[in-house]
Amino acid sequence: MPHKKEIMDKLKIINHVQQTLYLRYHKIIVHNKVGILDIIRKILSLGFYIGLVLQDVTSDEEHAHHAVHIIAIDEDEIIFKNSWGDERVYNMKIDDLKFKLGPYTFEMEYFLFYLPVKVKDIPIETVNSLETMDVFRRWVDDYVRQFPEMMAPVPEIIATMPEPADEPPPIARSKTPTFEVGDRVIVEGESKPVTITEIKNGNYYFEYLDEYGDKRNRSVFRFQLTKVGGKSRRRTRKRIR
Repeated sequence: MPHKKEIMDKLKIINHVQQTLYLRYHKIIVHNKVGILDIIRKILSLGFYIGLVLQDVTSDEEHAHHAVHIIAIDEDEIIFKNSWGDERVYNMKIDDLKFKLGPYTFEMEYFLFYLPVKVKDIPIETVNSLETMDVFRRWVDDYVRQFPEMMAPVPEIIATMPEPADEPPPIARSKTPTFEVGDRVIVEGESKPVTITEIKNGNYYFEYLDEYGDKRNRSVFRFQLTKVGGKSRRRTRKRIR
């Protein structure tokens, strides 16, 4: 899987090219099947995929409408890849009335073209008749012819990308402090140091005097502790003989 930085770098290049060439991505929905295979071949030749939306009219479940992407054409069949994480590809004839995919029986609903176009040259948005299909077919022919010329400046444009700013050095993280029984520590919010008497299940115990002067036990978490010195040692008195 690509690293996040690699993805962000690619997106910066795409945005830079789009802005310089005055491109935008435009969605075109095609409901017609007549002549669609030839159009798909031409768009695939430019290196794009085409979406295909399938519909299971008998189902009201989550995948009643399901999108796949077309990756190739084989004579009179569409070759597409599913979008459920399945690496297999599937062949489907353009005139298939039903197509079995998992527990669903799909029909073709519409084709989805999502292409970079010049802002001033927005094509038709919905193709749902022979007349609009003819308009779309002529536009595709012009688009395929003009595409190499339209994208020719891309290497030069990428070369003009502003140099990325130097990334700040990573923040040096201090090592997580460790504590042991006998360490003198200050508990967050307190002022007097105490001595750790026990460590159990992630809790650090120490003794303190309550308001009546009685000894009590209390536990805290590690992040509440700050070490203030070495281990507490018992002072031994020399025996006087």
